[in-house]
Formats: sequence, structure tokens, C-alpha cells
Amino acid sequence: NLTDADVHAADLTDANLYRADLTRADFSFSDLTDASLYDADLTDADLYNADLTDADLRYADLTNARFTSATVTNADFGNTIWSNTIWTDGFAYNSNQA
Repeated sequence: NLTDADVHAADLTDANLYRADLTRADFSFSDLTDASLYDADLTDADLYNADLTDADLRYADLTNARFTSATVTNADFGNTIWSNTIWTDGFAYNSNQA
């Protein structure tokens, strides 16, 4: 459980956050390259300017998550939950934009 965690600008390359509760976590400017966020709860998480290259976010809850300016190259967003999710373009969406 990493609810409200402040991992701002952290190097989380290859991190295993499978099914983790990351509600309201601050991942802004963090490196999540190749990280597993499979089935994680990212409700209200801040991923501003994070690097999610090759990350696995399948089945993650992205409700109110913020991906503004994030790098999402080859990240897998399959079957994710989108509700007021702020995408890389800064706009809120209720359906998968990946």
C-alpha cells in the first residue's frame, strides 16, 4: 500500500508495483521505464512528466490520474479504467486514449 506516497523524481526502473494501491501517489518526474503497474490503483495519482516507456499498466484504475507531459512510448494501457483521466495532452478523458 503506497497510498499518498511521495516518490517524486524517483528511479523506479523495472519496479514491480503489481496490484499496488497507489492512490494519490506523486510519481511526477519519476522514471517508471519497464515498471509493472498491472492491476494497480492509480486513482488521483500524479504522473506529470513521468517516463512510462514500456511500462505495463494493464487493468490499472486510472480514475483522475494525471499523465500530463508523460512519456508513454510502448506502454501497455490495455483494459485500463479511465474516468476523468488527464492524458498527456492535458485534457480529461473517460475512455482509453493510449
